Amino acid sequence: MKRYTTKELSKIQGIHHVFKCIDSSCEICIDYWRYVYNLREQMNRKNSKNPAVKYREELILLNGKGKNIREIAFELDLNDEDISKALDELNLSYKTPSQLKLEAYRNTLKGFAAKGYTASKIANELGKTRATVLRYCRLYDISLPKEKSYTQISNGGNR
Repeated sequence: MKRYTTKELSKIQGIHHVFKCIDSSCEICIDYWRYVYNLREQMNRKNSKNPAVKYREELILLNGKGKNIREIAFELDLNDEDISKALDELNLSYKTPSQLKLEAYRNTLKGFAAKGYTASKIANELGKTRATVLRYCRLYDISLPKEKSYTQISNGGNR
């Protein structure tokens, strides 16, 4: 019996649909269902030892790359709960998906500020409101160039 990883199973599902296969002697389906059955048995036994501790170096590396628990679990073919416990045991903090999105947003804002974009121009580029852009710039201590007010524009720049 061939042992499949989670990645391989997800690839098989894209190529060969094991739920709708009508061939009763299909090797892929037989191996798949045996493997799934063994996984269920394994989950029922609930080992007390955390298998994720074996992957200490990989956990540190993937966590350092900014991957969240779900992505790390997928890479190492383990449960999310095991990854979470292993990160706690190793005193590593992990980032939630929302924290990762905010980090990417902060980097985008810094890039626009470095190019000299104003808050209005950044808002137009990102499809956000000017107030939202200004709020995040204040939150992340990003300085933006001052925008001309309507009175400065109508007076030709003289106040």
